Amino acid sequence: MQRRTSDAPGHAELLDIIKQVRQRWRLKLALRGLAVIAAFSLLTFLISVFLLDRTEFSPGLVLGLRIATVAIFLGLTVWFLVMPQWKRISDERVALYLEEREPSLHASLLSALAVGNAVGEDSAISSGLARKTIETAVERCRAVDNGRRIEKQSLQRSSGVLAGVVIAGLLLFFGGPSFVRNGAETMLLPLSRAEA
Repeated sequence: MQRRTSDAPGHAELLDIIKQVRQRWRLKLALRGLAVIAAFSLLTFLISVFLLDRTEFSPGLVLGLRIATVAIFLGLTVWFLVMPQWKRISDERVALYLEEREPSLHASLLSALAVGNAVGEDSAISSGLARKTIETAVERCRAVDNGRRIEKQSLQRSSGVLAGVVIAGLLLFFGGPSFVRNGAETMLLPLSRAEA
């Protein structure tokens, strides 16, 4: 459904603020998803190479672990990355999300959205009331940096976890036990023969 933009002053800026908050919300979900995918993929990989080392690289187990690892990776990707990004998030939901995390907005964002969307030729809402409601919401959003700070900590945490998992994986591969490197070659080179 295409949202009609009101002629009320400030309504376009209000919608732009909502759009920016939605983008940061999606970025937060994407980074969190990537961190979870990376952590569980590394764990699955380490369990797989440990099992391969204990069973002396049995050809049937190699194939089974390859399939299981790919299936787990794809499942995690769909669940934690694709599905959260696929969902449509309405302007009202984003406004409520921002107001829950920035109590100083005092429900002005939801009110301004409702008023801005209701203003028209046949609206019972006066243009002066609509303008003042929207201006108040825009001023309050500006006062809280348009909601930029609400995701800052979460973005930093997810980025840190993702970086930590990548670094841990690289350290394990290059500086870890030899069975990790051997298992990695077996697991990650699907065209190589399992007997080798």
